[in-house]
Amino acid sequence: MNPQVDPVLSVDKLVTSFHTDRGVFRAVDDVSFTVPAGGKVGLVGESGSGKTATALSIMRLIDEPSGRIEAGHVLLEGRDLGALPEREMRRVRGDRIAMVFQEPMTSLNPVMTVGAQIVETIRAHRPVSRAKARAQAIELLRRVGIPAPRTRVDAWPHQLSGGMRQRVMIAIALSCSPRVLIADEPTTALDVTVQAQVLELLEEARLEAGTATLLISHDLAVVASFAEQVVVMYAGTVVERGGVREVFHRAGHPYTRALLEGAAAMTSDEAAAGSTAPFQPRKLPTLPGRAPDRVALPRGCRFQDRCSLVFDRCREQEPGLRRISEGHDARCWLVGDDAS
Repeated sequence: MNPQVDPVLSVDKLVTSFHTDRGVFRAVDDVSFTVPAGGKVGLVGESGSGKTATALSIMRLIDEPSGRIEAGHVLLEGRDLGALPEREMRRVRGDRIAMVFQEPMTSLNPVMTVGAQIVETIRAHRPVSRAKARAQAIELLRRVGIPAPRTRVDAWPHQLSGGMRQRVMIAIALSCSPRVLIADEPTTALDVTVQAQVLELLEEARLEAGTATLLISHDLAVVASFAEQVVVMYAGTVVERGGVREVFHRAGHPYTRALLEGAAAMTSDEAAAGSTAPFQPRKLPTLPGRAPDRVALPRGCRFQDRCSLVFDRCREQEPGLRRISEGHDARCWLVGDDAS
């Protein structure tokens, strides 16, 4: 996505499916994008669009046998992660690539102190003593803004607030200075001040260790404030990708434009609610209908039933990603040199 910087992570034509009683559910379908070394990429879309499934596929954490990565390649620093034996993949996870999961309360082990969990991660990848790993854990807690880290290192997860648990998850993820950090909705359910602090932590990791970040979020404002590149997903596939400024100011796909309109309306209402003028609530713009059934996808464009610009070709052929400008593509027949 950024030809000026070699990618540290390349996702190419990734397909992940789950076998259900109704049939095969394509959670991730022909997904391709890159993350530049030291870069910041946002992965956005509605709930259920395939963002988390994409992240879990990259990490090779898809539950088997119901789920399976069926096709495609994930290259980390040029190594094909799909070709690695599981033992080697365990060495890579947490060391070269790490993930901050969406819900820290369920991701942290409730019967281990937060310090013990950081120590365990460090010692799994680095030949250091327990005492040295504990000292590193305390320093990591200090770096991520946990107050009284020498005391909190022995705290249990349930003794910490949601914001502090999220910081602990980030500390664990950063403990071995990974080349890539995948952050899945790291600011969800946090107040605005803590959100800003979490994003600042990710930026500090990038500046200090050169850690590239793949930020997964449904919040376009968060992505706009943090990322340099953005990938928009809908119904399991990429519908638009490019530079944040380019995509947010010249969105090519009707779905991206609908997301931006909804985000702009919410921002406007929040600003009005905080002003001294009388607040007049109004109905936020919404997309009609719902995402297609991925067990039985319709012919043509996946967005056709929710698109006000749909025409005959949309119902017959699914478009590929089409070039809008250098580094900016959208999966829509209305963009590209031969736009209908």
